[in-house]
Amino acid sequence: MTTLYNNFKKLLFDGAIDLGNDDIQLALIDDSISYTPDIDNEVYVSDVLDDVTASECSGAGYSRVSISQTTSIDTVDDEAVLDASDLTYTEADFGTIQSLLLFKNGSTDSDSPVIANITSTDLPLTTNGGDVDLNWATEGVLNIG
Repeated sequence: MTTLYNNFKKLLFDGAIDLGNDDIQLALIDDSISYTPDIDNEVYVSDVLDDVTASECSGAGYSRVSISQTTSIDTVDDEAVLDASDLTYTEADFGTIQSLLLFKNGSTDSDSPVIANITSTDLPLTTNGGDVDLNWATEGVLNIG
């Protein structure tokens, strides 16, 4: 399930986020704190990954990554689509992944607006030193119809 943050929706309407060209990054939220997105009040990465609201995964094989994204129009489903290349974390041993946090990269977490929190039936996922493949849905990362 994908939860869009309300500030992202406004930034998209204002043209302050360009999903096709901006540096869109992914952070992994660990399961040390049960996280429920607050779509009205969480605006920046620092509002989420503050070790009170949620914690970021850390350990071997983990770092935030920029996604290699494309945008398109799906005329069958009448929606705009953000898609990205699948990701692999090699020799991953960085805890248990609870959800994925998509955001526009700024200079710090305090000016990096959050876009979406993504969960899946494959999560939580405990890493154990093997490779972790994150395969986006065939419909894409985000769909706005």
